Amino acid sequence: MKNIFNLILLLSLSIAMQSCFSMQDEVWIEADGSGRLEATMDLSSMYPFLMMGLQEGMNKDKDGDGKPEESDPFTSMMNGMLTAEEIDTTINFGDMIGSALAEEGMSWEQMLDSLRNAPPEADVTEEQKEVMLAMFEEMQGLHLRMQSSKVDQTFIITVIQRVESIGTMNSFGETMMEMIELMAEEEGNASPFGQGGEGDAILQQFSNAQTQLDLNGNTLRIRRAGMDVSILGEEFEQNFSMIKMFLGNEPYRMIVHFPGKVRKVSSSVAEKVDKNTVAIEIPLDDLFDPEKILDVEVQFKGLKK
Repeated sequence: MKNIFNLILLLSLSIAMQSCFSMQDEVWIEADGSGRLEATMDLSSMYPFLMMGLQEGMNKDKDGDGKPEESDPFTSMMNGMLTAEEIDTTINFGDMIGSALAEEGMSWEQMLDSLRNAPPEADVTEEQKEVMLAMFEEMQGLHLRMQSSKVDQTFIITVIQRVESIGTMNSFGETMMEMIELMAEEEGNASPFGQGGEGDAILQQFSNAQTQLDLNGNTLRIRRAGMDVSILGEEFEQNFSMIKMFLGNEPYRMIVHFPGKVRKVSSSVAEKVDKNTVAIEIPLDDLFDPEKILDVEVQFKGLKK
């Protein structure tokens, strides 16, 4: 199972970072309460610098023998994406993990059953079991779309999440963070978020940066707190300042499509685009200011009772 754990850790880290730093989120709510979220991050303005960083990583001489070290799978994949003439591909996480399981002689259902019925001697706590089951089940509905053009120097990443209940999106980010810690522990590594109080504080910041969608009858409440990037360390804060410089003054946008007519919107940062659609727009800096909190309430029609 080692390869599967490594794959899930890599995917979890990628999605966690993407969900915190997306510049546009688009949500579709269906009449039965199910939904789809697409979180998009356009890194085209950083294309030349991404190339420089990747080439440096690909050519690094780790052992001092004059030969470049073997690149990790993620670096190799990114290098292939950015150097290709044009790519528009969507990765189905369920299929990817399913293929890794097949190499171990297991199916998705067999793996989930073995986890549900793990005996006490398997050394898996009930808490770990719940987190892993939730994560595996959610990953079956996750897709990652990557668009890149060498000629136009564009690079866009979109995470697509489909859920049976719109409220499931609320807990998914937190479950992912917990899964990352479990995977690191499984590999015998320290938590990527730090230890003790520091790690808890960082996890809380990532949790705050997740958009919360609370559906209560025909009312949707959208909440998101600003993230304090300073708590992630000086190096991260410096790198993030550079990223913001390249992103410029582009605002953060969230578009929500409802199954019926929008009746009332409570916030000045949100407006009706058409009878079934609401758009929210705020400065990108607000997402990284712990003093700023996005809180929007929308009343609408169209849900099946």
